[in-house]
Amino acid sequence: MRRWYGQNLNDQARALGERRSAAAKAAAPKLKGKTYKSTDAVSYTEANAPLPGLLFAWQLCSGFAHSRPWATLGWSQRTATSIPDTDLAVVSLTNSAARALYPVLPAVELITILVDLYERRGFTDLP
Repeated sequence: MRRWYGQNLNDQARALGERRSAAAKAAAPKLKGKTYKSTDAVSYTEANAPLPGLLFAWQLCSGFAHSRPWATLGWSQRTATSIPDTDLAVVSLTNSAARALYPVLPAVELITILVDLYERRGFTDLP
């Protein structure tokens, strides 16, 4: 339980560009040595291609794929309905087509760049 809680805090801080909190540092697993992460490849791609938002889209999709609560809570559209005579509210989280399609744009742009690079390097037939 402690390991996943720490990982959630670390992922949230990374996706939002924040510093890790003391709770995240204390709860996070310690990795020994350098490990390869797919996020490193996506960061490199965003830094070397005109694709603003690629890393955020990747982290957001990863958050959804790994059932991270910060992805759902931070990205979904929230509607709050207060309950009369209390300090409570019912909050509903919904998605929309525009929000669901957001990660598609950087993906399509990346594929376009990849195909262009493939053709410029002299490969004419895609496998």
